[in-house]
Amino acid sequence: MFQICNGIRQVHKYNMVHRDIKPENVLIDRTHKIKICDFGFTRIIEKLPNEFLTEYVATRWYRAPELLIGEKNYGLEIDSWSLGCIMGELIDGNPIFPGENDMEQMYMIYKICGKDSFSYEQIQIMEKKKNIIATKLDKTKYINPLNDSEINIEIGLDKRYSGKISRDAMNFLKRLLDPNPHTRIKS
Repeated sequence: MFQICNGIRQVHKYNMVHRDIKPENVLIDRTHKIKICDFGFTRIIEKLPNEFLTEYVATRWYRAPELLIGEKNYGLEIDSWSLGCIMGELIDGNPIFPGENDMEQMYMIYKICGKDSFSYEQIQIMEKKKNIIATKLDKTKYINPLNDSEINIEIGLDKRYSGKISRDAMNFLKRLLDPNPHTRIKS
């Protein structure tokens, strides 16, 4: 994780956002050095008035909540979310949020991270879609399509990774997976 975070920090140093961090875009060479690849979605972030970026980036399982609800004015923090998703997957071999569509993805994040973690704006958008989400999504268990293991979204990060990582690692994971982009850790 240290090498991946350092690689993304270098990208962010030039005010660039990768926008597609996922395990397939993290390579390991023979000397165990990490290389980040596929910079096709990478953009320079310039906070100019009325400049918006597309929200359809990143593979869904690693996509930040603000992208799932259609935010077009985002920043470097979307890469931090993806790093958290990779870290969770490295811990137990299962993706944290393996949603089959954007709505299911958001529901999983909501259930695992809790409502209190979201920004006021995010909650307002989700409330508008609440009836759609409530009628279509009532599952609490999902099957990991990679290895057919069961993923229970009724348990939070603490319970899921209890005894598997240190307290400091858990705090780091929670800061990466903060659904609120304004309070999420940045590089």
